[in-house]
Amino acid sequence: MLMARAAGRWLFALALALRMMLLHRREEAGRWFARLVRLTDRPELLGGVALYYGKGIAPVAGENEVASEVRRLGWLGEKNAMQYLALMYDFGERGSERFPQAVRAVYAMMAEQGMDEAFLPLALVCAELGDGACARRWLARIDPDAVTSQDAGELARMCVATGPDVCCKRLGWLASRAKSGDKVARVLFEQVSGLASGR
Repeated sequence: MLMARAAGRWLFALALALRMMLLHRREEAGRWFARLVRLTDRPELLGGVALYYGKGIAPVAGENEVASEVRRLGWLGEKNAMQYLALMYDFGERGSERFPQAVRAVYAMMAEQGMDEAFLPLALVCAELGDGACARRWLARIDPDAVTSQDAGELARMCVATGPDVCCKRLGWLASRAKSGDKVARVLFEQVSGLASGR
């Protein structure tokens, strides 16, 4: 009985979120999608929902014109726009909810195009979503000899922007990789320590 009630609440929230999207009431849809996140612990069910909310090239009522253009160009594959789009979804656009599944999709697009700056963020968002195979795959694509303090600085900025819970998940996974002997993870932690100590 309880499971049926929970499933009913989830379907109700999903129906309202999709209805708000059809009515171009994006902010309201975002609130219902955010409720969906709290109603289930199965991220695979939320992936399509997050992409439906975040993906698309049509203008969205109430969306900032620049954000609409970044979203449109990003999904069409323009490199700079993809970078900004990934950050918008990762950090939360204009104070809205984060969409890690959409972040993953954008970074995956970038990585598949050979944009090596997407490898680390993609590995970290895969780890956050619990996909260890994906996370290990993209971390392995990073050249450990090319890791610099700039990469560590980006990692630190990502942690500040996404908040402590996301940061702990991502860095916890990276720490476990470093302990298991992953050279890239170890070098990143050395660089982050160097930043913290002012070296």
